[in-house]
Amino acid sequence: GRLAGAEEEEAAAEEEAAQEAALREEAEDAADKLARMREELERQVAGWQLGGERAVESEALWRRYEALTAPLSQELCEQLRLILEATVASKLQGDYRTGKRISMRKVIPYIASGFRKDKIWLRRTKPSQRQYQVMLCIDDSESMRSTGAGGLACEALA
Repeated sequence: GRLAGAEEEEAAAEEEAAQEAALREEAEDAADKLARMREELERQVAGWQLGGERAVESEALWRRYEALTAPLSQELCEQLRLILEATVASKLQGDYRTGKRISMRKVIPYIASGFRKDKIWLRRTKPSQRQYQVMLCIDDSESMRSTGAGGLACEALA
């Protein structure tokens, strides 16, 4: 009994180690793929800057930058959504004498009070939507190009 339990634990530990190794290998493969994609994009940007290629090729290059950064930008958006508060009032709330919609919970007490408790209206006062403006500034000077930071700036912008 005890030997069988120890063998099962050892087999489970070996399987877990194999899964961890497979996950590390997948992460390394993804990092290598991203590095190759970045190098290729940097070569294309350098060729585009030197040759002044057409707009169609520029759009294709931009789409590749977007594809490279899409997962990271989605993750950043989700993190910002959690951090930034809602600013636009779009939900109805409150007890007011005038408003946009009647609160059905307040109607019966309003009638029962002989029409004295007249705070039965709802207004848009609860913030539930976000409206923020973000401005990015990119330096397109010669110093950015000479240090190789131009590709990184384009990647950040995409």
